Amino acid sequence: MTSHPFNLEQNLKRHGGALRQLAIELLRDRATADDAVQEVWLRAVRSPPRHQKAIGGWLTTTLRNVASKLRRGDQRRARRERLVAPTEGIEDHTVALAREELLCRLIAAVSALAAPLREAIWQRYLEGKSPREIA
Repeated sequence: MTSHPFNLEQNLKRHGGALRQLAIELLRDRATADDAVQEVWLRAVRSPPRHQKAIGGWLTTTLRNVASKLRRGDQRRARRERLVAPTEGIEDHTVALAREELLCRLIAAVSALAAPLREAIWQRYLEGKSPREIA
């Protein structure tokens, strides 16, 4: 059995489209699919398959292995991110800003009231006095 040199250009023309389509179906993301296909071609150039007759199967199997490795890496990264940066107790920045703005508007509105009303609201809600004590 004589081994033929790997002809990248010929194999790209023959299998490139189908390989990319399979990668998109496996990975559901065009950018990641393109990375996977590029990795397959790199592996083919670095260590070409022994038999040219089964090149399509070899490329497909290699792509499935690369896609599987990428998915496992994504799952591990997501798991690490959940462990390292838990979202419990972390408030959304926009919510905190909105609350701060509302507080400023509330204080401005109370400050604009006439003195007796302002004093009654202050005593009731900030000092915790009952309506009877305020009266």
